[in-house]
Amino acid sequence: MKDQRFLTKQKLSIAGMCLAVFFSFGLIEKTRSANMSSVSVTLATPRLSFVGKLTTGNSVGDTTVNIVTTAGGASSTTSAELAEGDSVLIGDTSTANTYTVASASANPGSFLIRTPSFASLQTNDTDSGDAVIATQSGNMTVRFTTASAISNGAFQILVPATTLSGSAGRANGIPDQDGFDFGTSTPTVTCPSDVGSSYDFVTGTASSSAVTLANVTYHAYSCRYSGSGVASTAFDGTTQGTIVISNVINPSPKIGHVQGYSDPYKILVRNLDSTDTATDSTIVTVGNVESVRVTASVPSQITFGVLAVASGTTTCGQTTDATTTTTTVPFGTVSSSSFKRASQKLNVSTNAANGFTVTISANDQMGKDGGSCAGDPPSGNSCVPDANVSGMSHTTSQDWTSTSNQGLGYSLQDPSSTTTEAFSYNESGRTFSAKQLPDSENSQSAQTIFSATAPATDNNVYVCYQVIVGSSTTAGSYQNTVTYRATASF
Repeated sequence: MKDQRFLTKQKLSIAGMCLAVFFSFGLIEKTRSANMSSVSVTLATPRLSFVGKLTTGNSVGDTTVNIVTTAGGASSTTSAELAEGDSVLIGDTSTANTYTVASASANPGSFLIRTPSFASLQTNDTDSGDAVIATQSGNMTVRFTTASAISNGAFQILVPATTLSGSAGRANGIPDQDGFDFGTSTPTVTCPSDVGSSYDFVTGTASSSAVTLANVTYHAYSCRYSGSGVASTAFDGTTQGTIVISNVINPSPKIGHVQGYSDPYKILVRNLDSTDTATDSTIVTVGNVESVRVTASVPSQITFGVLAVASGTTTCGQTTDATTTTTTVPFGTVSSSSFKRASQKLNVSTNAANGFTVTISANDQMGKDGGSCAGDPPSGNSCVPDANVSGMSHTTSQDWTSTSNQGLGYSLQDPSSTTTEAFSYNESGRTFSAKQLPDSENSQSAQTIFSATAPATDNNVYVCYQVIVGSSTTAGSYQNTVTYRATASF
C-alpha cells in the first residue's frame, strides 16, 4: 500500500499476479480418395489424454503430486501434458478420488492440485504406482461428399481401438495408449437431417470393437438410411448436415511418443450398401498432441493521477475561480462576501480484482502561515476553519449555498458516471452538497471519496473545494495540507 500525497501523481505497483493461458493445438491431416471427396474428421478436443502413475514421496495432505517420469514406467511421464483446471483421478480402482490441477510446476515430475474437489491428497491416494488419469474427450465431427448413389445403405465411421487390452479395456472409460476408448456408456451418434427421399436416416448407432480389418480393431459408428442415395451429396455442415459422435475418449501418448509431435490415427469413413459391404471408403488421418502451455506474468498495479483544473471550468455545478496544479490549490485572495472555488480531477486505473478505494484527509484546518489550529472549530482569528454549516461534519454532508456560513469544505462529482463516489454535489436535490475535510489534528479518520469493486480503467472524480472567510479573519497567508490515499484491493 502506498500513499498518494496532495496533488502528487505517482504510479503504485502493489503486488504481482500470474496468468496462465492454455491453448490446445490439434493436427488434422486429410486424405482423399477417388471414392469419397472432401472427407475430414475434426476432434473437438485434440489433446492427448493423461495416464500416469504416482512415484514415491507422496503423502496425505500434500498439495504437490509427484509422478513417474521414466519412459516405460507410465504412458504419460511429464506434467507438461496437464493444464490448469484439468480433472485428475488419483488412486487405485476402488479408492480413487477426483482432483483439480492448479498448475504444472517447473519440475515435469510434479503438479499442484486445488479446490474445487479435494485441495490435498486423501487417504489411499498416495501409494507408489497409483493411477493418475486426466481424460480428454469431446465430439468427433465427420464431413464428406458422397461418390456413389447407394440405395438403402449406411454411412459408417470406424475409429481405431486399442490392441493392448481385451474388449472390456476398450470400453471402460480409461484412456488407452494406442486407440480411442469407447466409454462406459454408448456414445450418441447424431446423423444428418433427411435429404428428401434420397436419404431417410434412422437413429445413429455405436458399437464397441465391432469391426476388425487387417488385424486392427475399430469402434463402429453408423447412420443407416433408406432411399436411393445420391452421388456428390455434400454432408459438410453447410449443404447438408454432418455426422457427430459424442464423447470420444482420446488416447494417451503412444509408446515412444515424442513431445510436440502428434500421434497419428487412421479413421475410415465408409458408405455401405444394404448388405453392409463397403462400396465407398476413405481413410483420414487425425493426430493427437499435447496442449501447449503459454504463460505470462501480469504485475498487479494501480495508477493514481491528480490532475489540474483550469479557472472558468464548471465542476460540481459551480464555476472555478482559480487554476489548480498537480501540487497546489492556489485560491489567491479570498473575501468574506463571496465564495472562492477551485477543483482537481482524480483518476484511477487498476487491474485489482476487488477494485480500489481513494480517501481524503487534511493535516489541520487552514492556519495563518501554516500555524496550528487546535479545536474544531478553532478559537481566535488566525485560522480558516471547516465550513460551519449546521449539521455538516467530515462524515455528514449538507447543502452549502449561504455566504454567511464561513470556512473551507469540499464536494464531489463523477463526470463520466463510471465510479462510486461517497456523495455528490447535487444529491437529494441540493445545489452544492459538501462536507468538512477530515482533520488529523482533531483525530478525525480519513474518509472515502470514491471507490470501485472491480478492475477499473480511467475512473474519474472531481474534488471541488469552496472557501469563504469571516470578516474578522486576520490578514495573512493561510495553508494546510491535504492527503489523498489510493489503495487497490487484490
